[in-house]
Amino acid sequence: MKISHWMSLGLAITGSLCLGSVRGSDVGSSPHSGFGAGLVFGDPTGVSMKYWLSEKSAIDGVVGWSFADETNFHLHTDYLYHLFDLIPVDTGSLPLYFGGGVRYKVRNRGDDWFGIRAVVGVSYLFQDLPIDIFGEIGPILDVVPSVRARLSIGIGARFWF
Repeated sequence: MKISHWMSLGLAITGSLCLGSVRGSDVGSSPHSGFGAGLVFGDPTGVSMKYWLSEKSAIDGVVGWSFADETNFHLHTDYLYHLFDLIPVDTGSLPLYFGGGVRYKVRNRGDDWFGIRAVVGVSYLFQDLPIDIFGEIGPILDVVPSVRARLSIGIGARFWF
């Protein structure tokens, strides 16, 4: 089995465990807790998911498509830390967040890519609606099958369950 297949299996198991940790009692209607899912557009484009671990930390991920480099499938997951007091707003909140994680890309030519990812972004959390909107940028350092640097940029929205 190729190393990329082992990595994709590991990412799938990790993602399943993270999403499986969502318990009914943790889920709220506020973007400050629980689980949210929505869409992200850019590179990649797909489904965005986020789960709050605490008031300031979360795990997020995207399953989708990257249209660069003949890619069929893109998966990334990150650990995020949020700073809520940097950008004051009258209603809701506008945290700056940063963190890091891993990224996996399945390519048409069979030379799949695996790398580490850093991310910085901003998210507007509505005060009275279970919705957030976000924009982020993520430099990536692919390490398999060779070393190369890339960048992911996305904007999106999520609904909180």
